[in-house]
Amino acid sequence: MKEIISEDFKDALLLATDPDASEEYFPEYVAPFWQDQKLVATEGHIMLAIDEEVALQYVSKDDYEHLAKPNINALLHRFLDTGDCDLTRDELERAIGLVPKCDYGDCEECKGSGQVRVNYRVHGGQLYALNADCPVCSGTGRVYLDPRKKVPVDKFPMLLDGQYFRSGMMYKILQIMKLLGIDDMAYLAPGELSGDGYVPIGFRYKTDRGDIYIAVMPNGIDEGKAFWHYNKCLRKKDAVKIKLTPNGKKDDDDPEIPW
Repeated sequence: MKEIISEDFKDALLLATDPDASEEYFPEYVAPFWQDQKLVATEGHIMLAIDEEVALQYVSKDDYEHLAKPNINALLHRFLDTGDCDLTRDELERAIGLVPKCDYGDCEECKGSGQVRVNYRVHGGQLYALNADCPVCSGTGRVYLDPRKKVPVDKFPMLLDGQYFRSGMMYKILQIMKLLGIDDMAYLAPGELSGDGYVPIGFRYKTDRGDIYIAVMPNGIDEGKAFWHYNKCLRKKDAVKIKLTPNGKKDDDDPEIPW
């Protein structure tokens, strides 16, 4: 793991959150939180969980709230850590490069939320902090990018270990790995498929101070066609394949990672 700065660490966490989620009903989606000796960021489809000792190198305990619910163990299924395969950043970058590109991306000023915080002082001298539409993107959260900076479309199917994932989710994982200086992560396979045939998969990166986990939820396939579309009806064979790298290792002492 490279030497990273606190801002990059926090940006990696924000990639896995949904600032537009309801704070009343889904407080765990809005911002990172502490739970079970981990700093967790999730938006319901992707999750980044970092062991506390690792996280405290870049943030303080007071930076984020501690949540009793949801319990991480209940959020995700158990993963089988076979130790056989890794997901490499180079392979993920190669696969993402095959996804169709678009010219629109998240506004860097408001991080895609469309809102910024502004201060206003009334004549009496009292200062108010208000939310306002971002002046850069006019509140849309999206900006037109230079063609040389095209980004992958969000809803293109990618195939990994027999399951289909939104390209936007895999692109987020790539960006998180870049921000944290991670070159490869151990693949944590689903222990048991659910009734609808798909469950989250996970990845783990070990450091001297603790582990970093990423989990992602797949999208299903309906009658041989993807649930999503990109200017045409996509079939299974249209999906971009992500290849896992065999590492020839097996850790019999740590067969499962419970969440």
